[in-house]
Amino acid sequence: MGILPTVSVCIPTYNGESHLRETLESVVKQTGVQLEIIIGDDLSSDASMTIAEAFAQRHPEHQWGLLHSEMRRGMAGNWNACLRAATGDFVKVIGQDDLLYSGALATQARALVDHPTASMVVSGCEIVSGRGQRLFKRPRAWKSGLSSGSTMVAASLRHRANLIGEPVTVMARRGDLTALGGFSSEHRYYIDLEMWLRLLDKRDCFVIPEAQCAFRIHTRSVSSSTQKDDFEQFDDLPGAREMMASLTSSQREIRFLKAHLSTMVRSLLYRLFG
Repeated sequence: MGILPTVSVCIPTYNGESHLRETLESVVKQTGVQLEIIIGDDLSSDASMTIAEAFAQRHPEHQWGLLHSEMRRGMAGNWNACLRAATGDFVKVIGQDDLLYSGALATQARALVDHPTASMVVSGCEIVSGRGQRLFKRPRAWKSGLSSGSTMVAASLRHRANLIGEPVTVMARRGDLTALGGFSSEHRYYIDLEMWLRLLDKRDCFVIPEAQCAFRIHTRSVSSSTQKDDFEQFDDLPGAREMMASLTSSQREIRFLKAHLSTMVRSLLYRLFG
């Protein structure tokens, strides 16, 4: 067997004790990669870091980076602190409440090793409730294998939606993430999509349609608390205004209404199942 790829799983945390144990259990069980686990705490007032420290002691077979902060970094600051601490060839940022399924890291890392034109790989995912109930598999618009990054970018901008994937579904090359200067602090709800748009500007994406992870929806999540407030920010994303300019006024109105309806549906799901 050749040298295993190195993967840094970055878990930015803030008062995440409710689900962090389950998240870490899903990470430490991953095989087929050299695993580094970076946990960046943004001055939590709960037991998040106590939980993280206990896992690090119980699983010395993995490399750990536990980042304590003396002041609030904010969402982008915490994500970037984790990225700066990462040493792996590949990076996956996951929420403190999300889950990885068996073999997810090895499968995604192998895809990046085998496809050098891809700047990132994205998998399917299941949506789970706050209590862990599997609700449905998130539909994907892309077929298995290599997809043109520019095509994925254009479709997301045209539909005013993240058609690429949540952070837990994505693995990217650390060198590409750092070369782009890390995550932008200009967007909260779209912090992931803003990076995907830049990563895929001139590169490919490898798509794995099978669900390799779970994205948890609950009313205390950042996604729940910021999506309404940040809805208007979408058209400040890279390339969005150029896309807007290419549409007729009626197309722009339809685009906005469909996106607004989608946001309302997501908000309802958070309230029902959070």
